[in-house]
Amino acid sequence: MLFLYHLKTRLFIYSFLASTNQLVASFDLVSIFCNYFECCGRPQIEFNRTSFAKDLLRFHGQPFALSLVPSLLESLNDYEALCFHFHGGTGVGKTFLTKLIIDNIYQYGTKSQFVTYFHLGKDYFEEEKSKHHTDALQLTIARKTYLCKQSLFVFDGYSAIWSQIRDYINLHESHFKNAIFIFISNSNVEELHTYMLKKNNKKSAMHYEDIKGTKEILRFWYIPFLPMHRDDVRMCISDQLNKYRWISNKEKVITKILDLIDFTNDISISGCKKVPDKTDLFMKEYISNHQEL
Repeated sequence: MLFLYHLKTRLFIYSFLASTNQLVASFDLVSIFCNYFECCGRPQIEFNRTSFAKDLLRFHGQPFALSLVPSLLESLNDYEALCFHFHGGTGVGKTFLTKLIIDNIYQYGTKSQFVTYFHLGKDYFEEEKSKHHTDALQLTIARKTYLCKQSLFVFDGYSAIWSQIRDYINLHESHFKNAIFIFISNSNVEELHTYMLKKNNKKSAMHYEDIKGTKEILRFWYIPFLPMHRDDVRMCISDQLNKYRWISNKEKVITKILDLIDFTNDISISGCKKVPDKTDLFMKEYISNHQEL
């Protein structure tokens, strides 16, 4: 009971501070509270462009995301809600980039109370439950953004209710200033593969405007994640091997691990998704057998 009392007291104080932030900003009460609990605002919520740029060195093979996402995050405070649709195949970096965005805005990262994940499972496809799910999602978005304008929402998995959520965001956009919405899906995979083949797998020859449906009204940005070329996977393996700093012939190790990945026309079927497991398995066998490379 004592735990519940303290929890309710904490929630009451937080709600009071959140709703009267401007009125009490000059008092030490806010700074004292925020030393012990997560608060909405600086320094706990702030885009760290330097750290983000450094982290992007580990993000490979996605020229469209690299050219668009950093600049859009920079201009976040100048616009209303910022919405991303990350679409592409498995292992191409959609979830990885989402985590990098969160980690470089929120001090508590994915554990922040201002970051909300919606894992859209099979039941979200059932038409009879669509309204119930939509109402629940809208209520959560409204409640979270009321407590903190700088909230972030991740919708993982394509669902028919996406359009309803986007309509809701568009309709009430003025209420969602500084909020970020990220939609993740495996859609348009075949279209992106075809586009890659037309360009002979040369990502330097690809243009954002070539891909249909790249931008929508009200800052809703479609970011295509291209299939991972052999060279992209090579860089993923190189990053994974950084924890094995004692390796004397790193390039030879990378080549051997690449042989464990399935490719079609130099395109990885699983992107970089299997790279951590394949790399660690190879190194475990290498260490146990004392093989020479």
